[in-house]
Amino acid sequence: MEERFRSTLEAVSLHGTPEQKERVLYWKTAIGLQDVDALEPSPFLLRIALDHTRGSIDLAEAERQVERDVRERTKDGGIGNRSLEADLVPVHLVRLLCEDSFDLSPSAWRAIHQELFRGVFRHAGSYRTCNLTKREWALKGQTVAYTPWPHIPETVTYDLQREAGFSWQGLTAAEAIRHIADFIAGIWQIHPFREGNTRGTAVFLIRYLRSLGCPLRIDVFADHSWYFRNALVRASFEDRAGGIRPTPAFLIRFLENLLLDRGHALRNRDLHVDSRENTDVPLRTGGPRSPESCTLEECCLLRELERNPSLSQKRLAAALGKPERTIRERIAGLQKKGLLTRENGRRTGRWMVLSSLRT
Repeated sequence: MEERFRSTLEAVSLHGTPEQKERVLYWKTAIGLQDVDALEPSPFLLRIALDHTRGSIDLAEAERQVERDVRERTKDGGIGNRSLEADLVPVHLVRLLCEDSFDLSPSAWRAIHQELFRGVFRHAGSYRTCNLTKREWALKGQTVAYTPWPHIPETVTYDLQREAGFSWQGLTAAEAIRHIADFIAGIWQIHPFREGNTRGTAVFLIRYLRSLGCPLRIDVFADHSWYFRNALVRASFEDRAGGIRPTPAFLIRFLENLLLDRGHALRNRDLHVDSRENTDVPLRTGGPRSPESCTLEECCLLRELERNPSLSQKRLAAALGKPERTIRERIAGLQKKGLLTRENGRRTGRWMVLSSLRT
């Protein structure tokens, strides 16, 4: 990412309006996710991203200008397939991140891939019709065993139907995040499309977690897209002869940063199979005054109040996409657990989280 572009985004992040700051996150995430395929955006795309971030043009106009520019350069023979992908996919990705509608179905997953790679791949949104192998750096050149192509439709349907019927009731945050890690690694390992599976999975995951009412630190994808991909690899790979087991540990760390702002150091070198980094993942089970006793939704609420202690219940409900009555009930429950208190009264007071999530 060009230095001027990066510094301008940082300035908008510090001094812009809430809407501008949100656009910064979307563009940083969109361009950062392209790193998984070493795709560099053109200076033209960066200018369009800045215009949209500042509010000079809306997203529809940004998309029209990028698509027009790509058509012109394609006509003149000045753009290759990878350059086309480097410019078109980020603007499509930003639009997908702006949309909230979601359903847990094979058609929704295919639609995400189709929209993400529209105009880039002829096979966008279509299941692959060949088997895949990919030499992985983290595996010293070995490959994950992806689902054989004839079984993709039934495997996708089975996994998504099972997830749709899953009950979150009574799960602690640690148990919920472990479940999310297992689910998302499973659908990524299917690798239903010929290309773009990791970026499609990232968008699918973001929209799924939002549908559950979870606010996200999506800039974790912007800064650690390669870590995300390698974490999926390690969660999906097994080599019994070599003593290597699938481990969700790295994906759980990524998800804890994404959902709870944990602050784990996400280093790619730790994911290499020769690394001595500990991959055991005991479920944390804290006492009654520990955040580990909370549900994922309660932890998300606590995280929002850690970031902004002056939030009213009305604004908190809007941020979490929940009714005010639900927020009142959760706050009362967290106060009863001794994890949350109110200082200086109802009108001018502030919330105090009594046990930090960043541990």
